[in-house]
Amino acid sequence: MTSYEEYFGNYLKQADIRGDMVVTIVQVKPEMVGRGKDAKEKLVCYLREFDKPLILNQGNSAAVAATLNTTQIEEWANQKITLYVDKTVKFGTETVGGIRVRVPNAGVVE
Repeated sequence: MTSYEEYFGNYLKQADIRGDMVVTIVQVKPEMVGRGKDAKEKLVCYLREFDKPLILNQGNSAAVAATLNTTQIEEWANQKITLYVDKTVKFGTETVGGIRVRVPNAGVVE
């Protein structure tokens, strides 16, 4: 089934991820995200399998670095990671879910 949420926004969100998805990093670079006074520089990860990029928070950036054994974002290109939805992610005191990163697993459908 397709959620209407897949069709809104410029960045990947939970509705875009179906199960564990092995993806290939094309490029990671800092970009201004947000509008006006709320804009902040964040790491943005472009993936071969999606038209929309993923904004990397600190936790996901650390997970990519640990998965790929390097903190150098230029070395992340052409490497595979697994994206999945973690329904237990909290924003403040509210459980909202979110996209997480882990080492690609054997047997995961690409």
